[in-house]
Amino acid sequence: MKGEWRKIVGRMPSGYFPLETLPLLEELCRNICMCRVMTTWLDKVDPTTAVGPVAKEYGRISTLYLKHAGAVAFLSHKMRLSQSSTVFGNPKKYVAMRGTDPTSAGKPWSDA
Repeated sequence: MKGEWRKIVGRMPSGYFPLETLPLLEELCRNICMCRVMTTWLDKVDPTTAVGPVAKEYGRISTLYLKHAGAVAFLSHKMRLSQSSTVFGNPKKYVAMRGTDPTSAGKPWSDA
């Protein structure tokens, strides 16, 4: 989750995420990580040949994946992180969206 946080925060200008948006950003990172875990499992199973418990588990995990992927899309859009909310809406915003140093201080897991 730290890696996702760093990737997202690192490309945004300093101060882009006010304090009240940090829980949303945390959930975005969590959902991205959950999607990655599920796709790792889903990629190992061929749904056309899966039978019994494997087929049932494939269906369950696929459904969960779609929910988490939808949450990623929703949160990304609401936080104005999606391409459509940065580039296409206003080209001037794109210039302002150049990132900051991803190793900068102020991460929630930092002791400082």
